[in-house]
Amino acid sequence: FRRVLFRSMEAISTISDRCRQILTSFYFQEMKLDAILSQLPSFQSKDALKTAKNKCLDKLRKTAMAIYESMVRFA
Repeated sequence: FRRVLFRSMEAISTISDRCRQILTSFYFQEMKLDAILSQLPSFQSKDALKTAKNKCLDKLRKTAMAIYESMVRFA
């Protein structure tokens, strides 16, 4: 379990601070996109924030999958 947790933290640490902030706010703090938008003035619209959130999540999934596959290969 510790190994999986460590690898999950490793995947999260590879994404940008902005992605980490968006995903943490949305998924862990359960903030609405409008509330996140007010905290991140660099986004011009809710749609732009939604697109960024989805790209960040895709990036995190790909990184996590690559880490998982490397764990399986060396297990």
